[in-house]
Amino acid sequence: MLRKRCAVPTMIATGATLVAVTVLGIAPAQALTSDTSNTNVTSVANQRQHAMNQLARFAAQRLLTADLVAASKWISGAPIEDPDREQQVLEAMDAEAQRLGIDRAIVQRVFRDQMEANKYVQHHLHDRWHAHPDEAPTTAPDLSDVREQINALNASLLLAIRDTESLLAQPSCSSYRDHAHAIVVRELHLNSFHSEGLRIALSNLCTKP
Repeated sequence: MLRKRCAVPTMIATGATLVAVTVLGIAPAQALTSDTSNTNVTSVANQRQHAMNQLARFAAQRLLTADLVAASKWISGAPIEDPDREQQVLEAMDAEAQRLGIDRAIVQRVFRDQMEANKYVQHHLHDRWHAHPDEAPTTAPDLSDVREQINALNASLLLAIRDTESLLAQPSCSSYRDHAHAIVVRELHLNSFHSEGLRIALSNLCTKP
């Protein structure tokens, strides 16, 4: 007389996790392979998101210097547009990209966007101060001091680009970028125009849309 076989759950320890495997369902080795594969995929995704978040944070920190630059230029009367300074930044970043072995086209594209984002915030603030003179700054830091901060952030941003370079060419890049934008906006409590500025700063980060 044949006895009816029942599915008996077997507990298998995988690190700190216990996995229930049905004897007549998935074989233990099969279940472990599936679990490991899923863990690896999740780990890679988390690492990619972390790297993208770091890049977005540096871009946001750089963007926030626009408030200081705007105040300095408001007090001094200097124009927001400064093509000579922009060219200096692009040339310096190009040289560093070559030294670090980073795709120079990506670096040029990203840093052009950083400067466009910075000018977007400056124009917004100047327009605001023209419309509401009582809100305009009466003192401001020296522009050369602010540019020292920007130079340091440029170096950090360049390394962040290096750390995410392989991701930037992936179809999934835009998803990671958009999520990083949302995370950093919340973390830094960015207002609407700084949030838009960060969107501009990250807009051409990914090779594929």
